[in-house]
Parts: sequence; C-alpha cells; structure tokens
Amino acid sequence: MSEFMQAVQKHLSESNLKPIFADEVMVARAVKAIPVAKTKVEKEGHVYLIFVDRLSQRPIAKIVLSPSTARGLTNALGENLKELDIELKDKTMPKSPEVKISQPKENGYIG
Repeated sequence: MSEFMQAVQKHLSESNLKPIFADEVMVARAVKAIPVAKTKVEKEGHVYLIFVDRLSQRPIAKIVLSPSTARGLTNALGENLKELDIELKDKTMPKSPEVKISQPKENGYIG
C-alpha cells in the first residue's frame, strides 16, 4: 500500500467525518471549450456526481471529478462490487478483522 493511502487511512480513522446515506445518484458532465486560435478549440471537462436522499428528495452531496479521477472511481467501484458479490454469496460467517495496535517509536518532546 502506498504512503499516500496509508496516510489517508490513518486520517480517516482519526476524523469525525460522518457517513451520509444516499439511495440515488445522478451523473452529469460539463465541458468547457475555449477558442485558442481561429480553427482550434481547447476543451476541458468534469464529471458531476449528485447524491440524493430519496425520502426527502433532496441532494445531499455534489462531487466534481476530473476525468482521470472518474476513471479511477469506475475501476475501484467495479473491483469492490465484484468482491462484495462474492462475499454476499458466501453464507459463512465472516472472520473478525485482525486488530493491530501501534505505538509511537519514541516519546519525543515537542517544543
């Protein structure tokens, strides 16, 4: 696992970020075209994910992704859904996750 992902996992476990439930998602895209010469146009685009709570019929989050991040999300969702399908078909009890406790390497003084 990369240092970046390890840092994200550490900060996620320490954060007080609350999960929000959405039971619908809307996907949109926006493309901006900028003329750079008489015959040339430079384009950029983004993908919008709008998560909706169907009970209140209100959007609860709007996430804007670059195309490369949207492709990464597609791959990550695909892999996770395959693994989830396998796990849901297995009728045995899941194993308890291994608990690891780490301590600081040394108790240094900050100051």
